[in-house]
Amino acid sequence: MTDALIPGGYILLARKLLDSGIMDKPHLFLKLWVYCLLNAAWKDHGNLKRGQFFTSIDRLRDALSFKIGYRIVRPTIKEIRSAYEFLAKGTMIGITKVTRGMIITIINYDLYQNHLNYEGHTEGLDGKSTMGTLKKNKRENEGNKKTFLSDSIEIRLAELLLEKIIFRNPNFKKPNLQTWAREIDLMVRIDNRDTQEISKVIEWCQQDQFWQSNILSINKLRKQYDQLKAKMQSTGATAGKQRIQKQDIYCPKCKQQIHTKSDLTENGCIYCEGKSVRTEAAI
Repeated sequence: MTDALIPGGYILLARKLLDSGIMDKPHLFLKLWVYCLLNAAWKDHGNLKRGQFFTSIDRLRDALSFKIGYRIVRPTIKEIRSAYEFLAKGTMIGITKVTRGMIITIINYDLYQNHLNYEGHTEGLDGKSTMGTLKKNKRENEGNKKTFLSDSIEIRLAELLLEKIIFRNPNFKKPNLQTWAREIDLMVRIDNRDTQEISKVIEWCQQDQFWQSNILSINKLRKQYDQLKAKMQSTGATAGKQRIQKQDIYCPKCKQQIHTKSDLTENGCIYCEGKSVRTEAAI
């Protein structure tokens, strides 16, 4: 067996990290994230599970120190806490306090540290690294030509997010709902998202103090969807631990449950009106 060309192993760094908001933070935040990935156990070892490692604030201060000339600068305790609390709030890590330190767990370690889960994961192996991306772009471009009806699930989910935003900010500039609907279509058709789950994530993120000011478009919802879903699940929103109070809306005429109040009309709702029009046309 030949010696490895690059000893010490490796980690995978997803490009979607660029959308996480960490690039807008001080350099310490990104440095801590990479440090966590490099130190997480790649397999179960002793009391540590895959994706975990033991550390302490003092260890982190030493590990993340840097030099200015001959002077060594150590991050303060406040700076370290601010950095790992950001990662924890963004559902990138979990922190468990133990004797003489803490155990940091990389959330979704198995998902992000498996090259088979990445688009174009054959890069450098068969010369076809861009095929997956090209096919995806072609499917997305096809979606850009679509026009969605007012009673389509894509429009209704777009209206749901807009309704939540306007409730907090009546002066919010109304977007092009067709553009938002196309993003919903991509989430369903390309990303394989479930529409009922999308609705739950929209409801949850627009009640979360942090995310409600960050998710102001369907495009942003799509980019942050995995983090939003993971955070929603970790806080027990889907398990009933912290249930979101939501009042079901039903049409008073046909009794069908609808997604948003905007689906209601003077004579019932857009669904029963649509049925009436089709019935009259048939007659």
